[in-house]
Amino acid sequence: MILSINLNLAIDKVLLVDEFSLHKENRVSVISSLPGGKGVNVARCLRSFNRTVTVSGFKGGYNGKFIEDGLIKEYIYPLLYEINKENRVCNIIVDKYNNVIEIYEVGPEISKEEGNGLLDLINKRIEQFNYIIISGSIPKGLDFDFFNDLISIIKNKKIFLDIKGEFLIKFLETSDTFFLKLNEDEFSNTFNIEKSEIINNLRDIKSKYKIKSICITLGEKGALFILDNKTYHIYSDFNVNVVNPVGAGDSFMGGFVFGITEGMSFLDSIKYGLSASISNVTLYEGGKVNFNIFYDILKNIYVKEV
Repeated sequence: MILSINLNLAIDKVLLVDEFSLHKENRVSVISSLPGGKGVNVARCLRSFNRTVTVSGFKGGYNGKFIEDGLIKEYIYPLLYEINKENRVCNIIVDKYNNVIEIYEVGPEISKEEGNGLLDLINKRIEQFNYIIISGSIPKGLDFDFFNDLISIIKNKKIFLDIKGEFLIKFLETSDTFFLKLNEDEFSNTFNIEKSEIINNLRDIKSKYKIKSICITLGEKGALFILDNKTYHIYSDFNVNVVNPVGAGDSFMGGFVFGITEGMSFLDSIKYGLSASISNVTLYEGGKVNFNIFYDILKNIYVKEV
């Protein structure tokens, strides 16, 4: 089974406005209001492929109840530790020109006791899971001790990471990572490497931290990845109508994890990730796969060594 750890859960609200204007009243229509956070989006993608998946994190207040109930409605198993603060709300505003404005709350601060409570919850169920995904922002209050304890719990599992900054470095230094996915900005900022130098440094980062493989998503330009110590560019020329790009990277992770758990080759799994990602930007719901175009995209994917 698959466990998706999302430490900073949210309610994702997608709001549609004709044209966003400063210093004026902006009337919006709520297109969707769903459980959110990167790990939830990954889980939603996996559910699109009928994979059984559990989401773990913190729930608090009315928002926490909404998140838990929403996960259950989507047939995603919740493994949530209750805290005495509200989960955050993330507003994604889309105008008629498909411009996107993201307004995210920071989220609750987590106490040491609450962190330990979640660790105990995961530890009691860890034998059920073979694949562990950790993605999204890290809430205030969680420190390196929390991550050391988490690493000791999941160390014998196949680990997929989509986190950034000092916590990512800590994770890579002390655990074996099967797959690391970041976007250009996250990779550049975390490893202090200019974007123009990413290709030249991918293999060194992979070797230094003993990562099985790294993938850097490039937005509409596709992604870079390493396979057998060679760097490749994967992309598609299939044209889609973009309505909401938020969550596309999570769909990439979800599609890739599905491929791996299905026993596909690494390359075919990467192709599934890219196809899921591109299909998702045509929908308002983060992580969801648009199967009306998924397989057409899959037929129009290209890979070249760089």
